[in-house]
Amino acid sequence: RQTSGLCQADEFRRVFARIGGHVRIVPRVPDVWQGINSLRGIFPRLVFRDPETRPGIDHLARYHSIRETATGIARDEPVHDRYSHAADALRQLAQAMDGGMIPHGHSVARGLDARAVPSAAVVRARPRI
Repeated sequence: RQTSGLCQADEFRRVFARIGGHVRIVPRVPDVWQGINSLRGIFPRLVFRDPETRPGIDHLARYHSIRETATGIARDEPVHDRYSHAADALRQLAQAMDGGMIPHGHSVARGLDARAVPSAAVVRARPRI
């Protein structure tokens, strides 16, 4: 069943509440590039554990945009495909941080020393888009 974004968000909230979870909806931004630029701003603070996050890292590496010219005005548009979901999720994290929805005491908000993360390897992320 197709529902509007708000109704779908409310349904997710109800489902998570039934199982004891708490959901906060990150407000939409008018331009996807605003969220992408927010994500670019937090990338230097992100640490990914490898091999646990390797599939997500691979998807981030394949996230890209295309030059759209059909309207006569050239502009870059992010491609929505199977690889864009990881980038969309991280973009929501960045937008939540920008909106003050994540406390500054959280490890993502304050930064985390990569040496403190127990793992076989730590991968520092670099944005491509």
